Amino acid sequence: MWIFFSLLSGLSDAIRDALSKRSTGTLPHVMISWSYSAFSLPFFLPTLFLSAPSELPPAFWLLAITVGAAHVFGSLGVVYALARSDLSLCVPMTAFTPVFLLVVGPLLNGHSPTPAGIGGTALVTAGCYLLNISDLRSGILGPVRALARERGVRMMLLLSAFWSVTAAIDLRAVRAYGLPFWAASELAAIALLFLPVLLWRGAFRAMPTAGWRTLPLIGLANALSFGPYLLALSSTHALYVICLKRSNIFFSLLVGKLVFGEDSLRGRLLGASLMFAGVAVISLFG
Repeated sequence: MWIFFSLLSGLSDAIRDALSKRSTGTLPHVMISWSYSAFSLPFFLPTLFLSAPSELPPAFWLLAITVGAAHVFGSLGVVYALARSDLSLCVPMTAFTPVFLLVVGPLLNGHSPTPAGIGGTALVTAGCYLLNISDLRSGILGPVRALARERGVRMMLLLSAFWSVTAAIDLRAVRAYGLPFWAASELAAIALLFLPVLLWRGAFRAMPTAGWRTLPLIGLANALSFGPYLLALSSTHALYVICLKRSNIFFSLLVGKLVFGEDSLRGRLLGASLMFAGVAVISLFG
């Protein structure tokens, strides 16, 4: 069942991102970002109350506020990226998170990268190069320049580095407070910390009535990603789950082609396959 839950989480990621991208033309971007946490939180409120420790130290509140604020920035960055670049180019950049973790890991816990980790990094980098292989006709650096021109891709690459740090912090929090309770607490912190941003931007006033039908769907898709992810983690090793969850790279390629008519599916499929292989090598052997 953990395989099914991991793949369902990856598919739900792709659906959430597609709904977000489609909404960026009509809804305030900050409201789309807020919906990730606000409209998925109701599904996890029972977990928050039922698994809460009898006493929470001050360190918990400081950690929840810090990580929540960091994820506010991350949610805003995702919607910014999806509004400016193809879905099938943005989502594969998340494969760089385990690559950056190879750098962050030694800084936080003293572990050095293994040969498998270095090999996985090479596969992810090669796959990234091949995402725009059609631009090779303009020179060997053509695919690199094509990606560098994409503001959304640059943002997702920055977020991948950012998430490698937050992932390391999340891991420590999970060990201290337990996975179900920390996950629900994090969602609550993100949703609440978004409110000053929404009020400052006047997002509620700018929100069209029809948008209130779309935002819950985005939140539901995020819940269908987060919930199965937690269920899979309860059944097997986290590295296996994270590896299969990156199937969202392939799902996003298909959604990008079928829903948004994005080009170069064949070339991007080759690049995405190499990036997924690199994630698998790093996750399982690195």
